[in-house]
Amino acid sequence: SFVGLQEDFDYSVIPHKDSDPTQGVTTFDLILLRRHILAQATLDSPYKWIAADANKSGTLTTLDMLLLRKLILNVDNELAQNTSWRFVDAEYRFPASETPLTVNLPEVKNINDRVGEEVADFVAVKIGDLNGSAMGGLEPRSSRAYELELEGAPVLRAGETYQIGVKAHG
Repeated sequence: SFVGLQEDFDYSVIPHKDSDPTQGVTTFDLILLRRHILAQATLDSPYKWIAADANKSGTLTTLDMLLLRKLILNVDNELAQNTSWRFVDAEYRFPASETPLTVNLPEVKNINDRVGEEVADFVAVKIGDLNGSAMGGLEPRSSRAYELELEGAPVLRAGETYQIGVKAHG
């Protein structure tokens, strides 16, 4: 929760994480992607499609495999055209008739004319991790509340855009 946000103002929540790009990325992920590209076994979740799109091109190709292989082999230490994590609004429903990569993903939660309590919930997608191993060992999601501390939050003025760091406690 954020404390002290004024009502009748607009806010945008944009999660961002771009560290440790090799976390959870293994040769098994390359096998899953290769099987998908060769039409041997289609990726069964839109989030896996997003994770497989290493170059953020909107298509899954052998170039994505090459980029992930270079990460695994420590030839590259980042994904030049992508972040190591992407976040999709948890309320978003992927259209059944299209591939998940042909739509603009909602990676921001806009809260307009805030009145009362608002919720911003995202699904985290680790780029390159098609089997979800980066999430291994983490606690499952819960309704546990966290206190969020704003770092150096200025007095907010209408019509201005601010980037404010946040720390979670709890």
